[in-house]
Amino acid sequence: MQHNVLFAALKAKGVDGDFIAMVRELYIDASTSILTASGLTNPIPILRGIKQGSPLSGILFNMAIDHNLHLVQGPNDECKILVFVDDASCSPSRLRKCKAILTLSIVSLGRLDYR
Repeated sequence: MQHNVLFAALKAKGVDGDFIAMVRELYIDASTSILTASGLTNPIPILRGIKQGSPLSGILFNMAIDHNLHLVQGPNDECKILVFVDDASCSPSRLRKCKAILTLSIVSLGRLDYR
């Protein structure tokens, strides 16, 4: 997930701007290094993804996914989208609606960098 998608989802969910700024500080200019037999690598920029190991990570991931699911599903209940961790299921009432939702899902998941 691109970090700007995460920040946009938090804003759309009504999260306080100061909190978003704090989260942004955790992600902007983040990098990692790998310890090899030759020593540490140069810093590797972390440009996407949710940090692992933080109690906040699951909440951030859920908020970003939930925001994008609502964009795909829209205001109607013609399609139920069920999500658990990294699995999703769609149960539309009509085939045409299913095709449209699958197309929107592909576009939306592309924004999140899922491949």
